Amino acid sequence: NVTLAATGGNITDGGGNVLGTDVTLSGNLIGTSAARIDTQVSGVLTTTSSAGGTYIQELAAGGSLTLGAMTATGGAIDVATAAGNIAVNGAVSATGAGGNVTLAATGGNITDGGGNVLGTDVTLSGNLIGTSAARIDTQVSGVLTTTSSAGGTYIQELAAGGSLTLGAMTATGGAVDVA
Repeated sequence: NVTLAATGGNITDGGGNVLGTDVTLSGNLIGTSAARIDTQVSGVLTTTSSAGGTYIQELAAGGSLTLGAMTATGGAIDVATAAGNIAVNGAVSATGAGGNVTLAATGGNITDGGGNVLGTDVTLSGNLIGTSAARIDTQVSGVLTTTSSAGGTYIQELAAGGSLTLGAMTATGGAVDVA
């Protein structure tokens, strides 16, 4: 297991990788959009950024990145895989200015493991996004945008009584189903 805590500071990319079973990262901000933190996590990734965003690039090709609780206050959460799945097992929540969430499972699927995705604008992309039996739970206050390149998209919006604004939603080889 790996724990990196930059109390009052930032976790920045110096060119190395963070490898571990369970990885916990915390700091004011974790990586940047131009210099993501490169990880190889075989267990659960948990992050807390208290004054900015979290930017992760999972390098383990063909594996699955399991997201535990991820919070970003005043910034975005942006997670991408090189060639694998993303399992949403915890609350992935970005709040405040720039509180957008992007999950990009390049060559893989985004699956529901009991967690949810909360943000202003939420962008999800992968071969397939959720299933009819295990939808991706969201709470989107801005715009939801999805792209599934080899299957369907299945979303369950959790905001009670609220409205959901849909952006472009594309599914090649499957349905787009939002409830």
